[in-house]
Amino acid sequence: MERHWRRGGFPRAWLPRAEADSVRWRRQFLQTVLERDLPQLGIRIPSSTLQRFWSMVAHYHGNIWNAAEPARSLGISQPTVRTYLDILTDLFFCATAATLARQSAEATGEVTEDLYS
Repeated sequence: MERHWRRGGFPRAWLPRAEADSVRWRRQFLQTVLERDLPQLGIRIPSSTLQRFWSMVAHYHGNIWNAAEPARSLGISQPTVRTYLDILTDLFFCATAATLARQSAEATGEVTEDLYS
């Protein structure tokens, strides 16, 4: 379970015997998404900025989110931080409590209007 948590579910990340091979593939995957795929979707944010932001988000795992801190660190506004977080959430690169609650409610058929606010 720990290996799956660390490597994820992509076969090229999961299957290598050596951790270094998995890490290399995951870094290349991230670089491809940030440098090629997002611009093709019309997202015009420097890949280095999104990569730094993603690293900051990872450090909030299980903690209360405060958009002011990454905004200050990156020199951007809090609404821009929210936009960046929405992008990562839409790509399924991270999940917020609201996203998880909505997915759970949809799966159990308990959707209420409050979840979409």
